[in-house]
Amino acid sequence: MSDFKWSPARSLKECDAIMTAPGQFHEIEHAVIDNRVYRVWKHLPPSLREFWTSAVTNRPDLQGQDYIVFEDTRITYGQADEMVQKLASIFREVYGVRKGDRVGIAMRNYPEWIISFWAAAILGAIPTAINAWLPITPFMHCVKLTSPKVLILDQERVNLINSELPSLHTSVILVRPTSNKPIRGVRVKEYNHVIASYNGSTSAWQKESACLPDDNATIFFTSGTTGLPKGVLSTQRGWLGNMFNAIYAARRRELRNGTDLPAPIGQGPEPSEKKPKNNLVAIPLFHVTACTSQMVSLFYITTALGGKLVLMRKWNKFEGAKLIRQEAITGFTGVPGIVYDLFDTDAVGNTELEGVGTGGAPAADHLPSEVKKTWPNAIAQQGYGLSESNSIAVQVMGEDYLARPASTGLPPPVVDLLIVDPQTSKVLPTGEIGELWIRGPNIMRGYWNNPKATEEAITRDGWFKTGDLATLDEDGFVYIKDRVKDMIIRGGENIHSVIVENALFSDERVHDCAVVGIPDKRLGELVAALVVLRREHVGKVTEEDLLELVRPQLPAFALPSLIVIQKEEIERNAAGKTLKREIRKDLAKEWEKRNKGAAKAKL
Repeated sequence: MSDFKWSPARSLKECDAIMTAPGQFHEIEHAVIDNRVYRVWKHLPPSLREFWTSAVTNRPDLQGQDYIVFEDTRITYGQADEMVQKLASIFREVYGVRKGDRVGIAMRNYPEWIISFWAAAILGAIPTAINAWLPITPFMHCVKLTSPKVLILDQERVNLINSELPSLHTSVILVRPTSNKPIRGVRVKEYNHVIASYNGSTSAWQKESACLPDDNATIFFTSGTTGLPKGVLSTQRGWLGNMFNAIYAARRRELRNGTDLPAPIGQGPEPSEKKPKNNLVAIPLFHVTACTSQMVSLFYITTALGGKLVLMRKWNKFEGAKLIRQEAITGFTGVPGIVYDLFDTDAVGNTELEGVGTGGAPAADHLPSEVKKTWPNAIAQQGYGLSESNSIAVQVMGEDYLARPASTGLPPPVVDLLIVDPQTSKVLPTGEIGELWIRGPNIMRGYWNNPKATEEAITRDGWFKTGDLATLDEDGFVYIKDRVKDMIIRGGENIHSVIVENALFSDERVHDCAVVGIPDKRLGELVAALVVLRREHVGKVTEEDLLELVRPQLPAFALPSLIVIQKEEIERNAAGKTLKREIRKDLAKEWEKRNKGAAKAKL
């Protein structure tokens, strides 16, 4: 519980009534989606194309302002719009991309990631965001699963799949080449050459018909730690709805504090002093947290008041602190570890910061109060969601977060929640722990080319089974307690214990093993393993030996930070199931002992 006490000026019910009233920005109507009736945002843009053109193309006041900043590169809104429209036309005229075709994107957080995403989106193609950290096997699975007409890759990803290029039937556009190493694919062209050599109309993309709200929009991927990654297919409405969901939480906070509802941005009198909203993007853009909650959701406010997205190639706390000062950053969102990192830099006390958000991993209860102490002018906020819910399903910020620091928040009024007993499928009452189910227009349409997995994840009437154990309080705030399937969340990356166990079991010297998540202040959780060796190898195998064996088989984020080798058999219950709760406690103690309470994990 929190020591923070406050008396809201308005109840949650009053806030909902004010914000969703007829004519308001968050007015609600009903729509039939896939033969199900949903509450939806009435004023949501119908498509990503309409959103881009209204937010950027038709905004002459923004054309000369910075939109994307990356190291020495600065791209204005006007330049970005020209690039997006030209690339969209190239996709159509040169590569034959049509509405509904996939355009694969896999690279670091380069400006070309954003340009490629919007180019595909305004064309009506499906931006397909592949996890750039994947090893070659799951990476190629994502490519073959979705069959993109074009792949936009950086040099690291081209190097990764170089051996596959001769047999790859997809055209590849190489961004930012850094190597003179011969590329084996004859269908690989360099990005700048592709752009410079196109002399056709830059409005050719407009030949493709506009998308409707429930047309397909994007494909993102699950982490693939339960096997191979699944492609999460979302609609135009589902993808853009996250923007309204995020704004709803911010406006609810204002009402709870007694402030009157502001006019929608772009309507009513402009503020006398428009302070730019500059956002630091330190999370990979192939994550929904970065793409929907930063690149898209914050776009509405950023473009209205002027502001920019400042990209980082890779997270470094000192570089992050430098950018916060140098670029007058007003907000950033990341896994809790990023916030903890900044506590140890000269970003502390920065008065420009207005919002500090966390998501993608469990946050310690004391985090919101520490944020408030460190940055007095900043509003601490936390959200919970998944790729399947297009990021935000529930969110909490400000005073409600300080009062309920263990909660991940409330849903917006277009999203419904249930707590369900995973064994009996009975809906549980307030206060009881069960599996969290979510229903709303933000939920994915399904897993791409995987109807079986879709049927297992979504009920016939549209409830998505998250696999997370949670409880609701009397006001509807969500508290995530555990994961049904022993999922480990390390720095925003979902890791299933089975894939790590399988890697360990591939060593013939391993007799038995169990993998769990142990608490970590920076990253939420770390991967830890308990291993029993075969009798003949006892005393002959070290922790480093086992790490060397599994390292080529796992993404870096899934590598165990701790491996404990024991002689005794791993304890199981009567049904033969490993008692992971006890193992988790024991390994957490061992980790604390080794590190004297200060884990040295790296993101």
